[in-house]
Amino acid sequence: MSLQAINLTAGYRAKPIVADVSLTARQGAVTTLVGANGSGKSTLLRTLTGAQQPLAGEAVIDGSRVADLSAAARARLISVVFTDRSGGGGLTVSQLVAIGRHPYSGFLGRLTPDDRHAVAAALESVGLSHKSGDFVASLSDGERQKAMIARAIAQQAPVMVLDEPTSFLDVSARFEIMALLRAIADSGTTVILSTHDIAPALAVSDDIWAIVNQHLIAGTRDNIIADGTLNSVYHGATFDPATLDFKPL
Repeated sequence: MSLQAINLTAGYRAKPIVADVSLTARQGAVTTLVGANGSGKSTLLRTLTGAQQPLAGEAVIDGSRVADLSAAARARLISVVFTDRSGGGGLTVSQLVAIGRHPYSGFLGRLTPDDRHAVAAALESVGLSHKSGDFVASLSDGERQKAMIARAIAQQAPVMVLDEPTSFLDVSARFEIMALLRAIADSGTTVILSTHDIAPALAVSDDIWAIVNQHLIAGTRDNIIADGTLNSVYHGATFDPATLDFKPL
């Protein structure tokens, strides 16, 4: 299932940050959103996922306007992973991942055998089955991020959106998380992520969205690299196609 923006303008209090965006995140693809700090990456993702209303235009999934869907309906279609080092420390890993079943478990949150199977499968997919009974507070940053992604996997939504999923992680963990997201997309999920970790992201990406001066330029990874768009993303840095990363001017 794809997620589409149609003439979408995102911002706050009638002040646009990203204007007149029309694009589609493709099913089974990894789409990477890049842009300088303050360019509107998080704002755009929040608007696409229904966390805030668009100033104009609309985000559409499965034929419905995202902004018109109830929270429960959105949760069955879109899972979201935001960077947060503080939440969930008092829960076990299994309990944290089980939160992903909330759209299906009802008001009381009682897990059915199918729910428990989904939680176990999600933990296995990220390599955390052996940590299921550990407290989240005891995990490393990389393990915690895997647990958050497992929660999103357990949600079984066709679209997964992640805002800076490799923040606070060391180099090896960054590449490991990106490889995990590639595998999730290969299973048929639409994956959209924002990041400043360009090299690990480009290694697994199919499409790139680049925010430049309130405008979004979208294309396949190879086309965006070839046409020089990435050279306009950061002031004082230029993109090196040989290393798939930025270097100082």
